[in-house]
Amino acid sequence: MTHALSLVRACRPRQWSKNVLVFAAPAAGGVLGEGPILWRSLVAFAVFCLVSSATYLINDVRDVEADRHHPRKRFRPIATGDVSVRLAVTAAVVLGVVGLGAAAYVSTALLVTSAIYVALSLCYSVWLKNIAVLDIGVVAGLFMVRVIAGGAATGVPLSSWFLVVTSFSALFIVAGKRSSEMRIHADVGMTSARTTLTQYSETALRQISTISAAVAIAAYAIWSFQRADTADFHATLFHLSAVPFTLAFFRYALMIDRGDAEAPEHAITSDRVLLGIVLAWFVVFAVAVYN
Repeated sequence: MTHALSLVRACRPRQWSKNVLVFAAPAAGGVLGEGPILWRSLVAFAVFCLVSSATYLINDVRDVEADRHHPRKRFRPIATGDVSVRLAVTAAVVLGVVGLGAAAYVSTALLVTSAIYVALSLCYSVWLKNIAVLDIGVVAGLFMVRVIAGGAATGVPLSSWFLVVTSFSALFIVAGKRSSEMRIHADVGMTSARTTLTQYSETALRQISTISAAVAIAAYAIWSFQRADTADFHATLFHLSAVPFTLAFFRYALMIDRGDAEAPEHAITSDRVLLGIVLAWFVVFAVAVYN
């Protein structure tokens, strides 16, 4: 029983929250409430929970020695020895096969997208995470693959501006994660804990974050005005949704500056102000799309 619970922890269920991105395309398209669309979205979510956990296990197996010297990661089940390397690899293979099988059941497009996610994740674990800038690009790309998978599973087309908004928002979040990691590791004298951290400077990461945020906010404004070019109530809501969207970036930038953005999924839910801003944006946007 203890080993089973440790294995579940090793699968990082807290990070499954990232997989809600598969709902982004059908939700933005106003069709998420339709039965078949919702069902396909839910399966896509389950698929990415399975394949992402498989890649997390492989990543932790490769990083087991480094994790044992990390102030937070040393408590991961593989690093502590609660889950053996053999068990972790076996579980990763099973989860990956089941996940890709479920994706194939939904559609070929979802299977291809899921396979790309797995391949990109493995390339990141083995090689790309050691190359500055590419490491940020790949992690942001993994966010984007989730978004694209939602469209692939449901057949919802993705607009160019929608892709720009989501991709640069992801870059902003990932650059903030690196910035916070750098600060935490510097505080405990571990600047070399992640290879690429020695290749970055705080100025460079701040520039990446600033540019990414600027592009994402500008693209969102253009996208919202293109979606609603009339003067009715729904158009006004689309336009107004840019306000909480922008404020969310500002609040998150403050958290990055404080070094509180190492775990984005935790940062968003732990800060009540940011969570309130995100919920306000969600309500305004949802009313504009579905009312």
